[in-house]
Amino acid sequence: MKNKNSITAISRKMPAVLLLFVMIAAAFSLGCIGSKDGATDGDTLYIYYTGTLEDGTVFDSNVGGQVFPVVLGQHTVVPGFENALYGMKVNETKTVKLQPEEAYPYDPANVVAFDKTEVVESLGHIPAVGDEIWQSNGIQSFRGIILEITDEFIVIDFNLDVAGKVLIFEITISDIQKGNL
Repeated sequence: MKNKNSITAISRKMPAVLLLFVMIAAAFSLGCIGSKDGATDGDTLYIYYTGTLEDGTVFDSNVGGQVFPVVLGQHTVVPGFENALYGMKVNETKTVKLQPEEAYPYDPANVVAFDKTEVVESLGHIPAVGDEIWQSNGIQSFRGIILEITDEFIVIDFNLDVAGKVLIFEITISDIQKGNL
């Protein structure tokens, strides 16, 4: 008899449990609760950001300018920056500190020694240490800084100015367009 009462009690609660389940499922599908609140893969985020060095020097910013769109999961920004965007919501601001390996590591392979005669002929003059020059591969141009000049070679560093440095970004989400990857 005790089993019968237990089954009867459970069966009386079933409509309420079923209704609760349906309401939760509907809330998820409508985006009222769950991961749709925060940015996920495939979402286009419209952001404003300011990038600074540890000493406070601003090296890049779009604040006061055009919003910057980023599609999460497409890896169009440095890994640490993209990882910071996951889960963010509209009007949220976050400050992240990125180590060089999360942003722009210094790459010794981007420091290249060129024949001095060829560089001088190409430039039309003898450059000085610290001069900025541009090198093109036919598709895009690369900025370099002359590090050293010897009798035979000119050594040029094509790393970005921020390569190998800790970068701090203040990021604000202006809008999120939900999408799928």
